[in-house]
Amino acid sequence: MGEGPPVNSAGVQSHSPLPQRGGVRTDEPDPTLRRVSIPANIAEDCGRSGEPELARFCHIALGSASKLEYHLVLARDLGFLNSSSHEQLAREVTEVKRMLTSFMQKLTADR
Repeated sequence: MGEGPPVNSAGVQSHSPLPQRGGVRTDEPDPTLRRVSIPANIAEDCGRSGEPELARFCHIALGSASKLEYHLVLARDLGFLNSSSHEQLAREVTEVKRMLTSFMQKLTADR
């Protein structure tokens, strides 16, 4: 994984997160925080034993990426994110998911 975030969410941060607009409250983190959980799930595996554990944490990261996709759709639908920003971010999340899936396939094929 690289040093930077897997998804460029600069366009998201400039928009109000859900808890701050119109009294809408949510316990879910905003997309900026959600994107951080993808590499954090993989980093959590550092120091653990073996490729099966790494594949498991990649699977968890894949779930975080899917949840981020939903949050981006929700942000767009509620007017917190314009369509062009949504399209760009959705493409980036899709690419991260492809990379994770490919890496997981490699890890499980080597068993």
